[in-house]
Amino acid sequence: MKLFMMIILPVILFCCVFPLALALDLQVGFYSTSCGKAESIVQKLVEKRFSQDKSITAALLRMHFHDCFVR
Repeated sequence: MKLFMMIILPVILFCCVFPLALALDLQVGFYSTSCGKAESIVQKLVEKRFSQDKSITAALLRMHFHDCFVR
């Protein structure tokens, strides 16, 4: 029973949850029906901030991957 709880159960759960996580990918046009201008707004804001401070890219990457790994 300990073997099942420590090894087999997590493997089964991983195999069930991982495909669901892949199916929920964000993609270009993801917000087009709910907020059509979201992508252009974000793009303009990032471009503006990047022109003011080049180090913003590291912070954005860190934030993006933190969000992905927490899920």
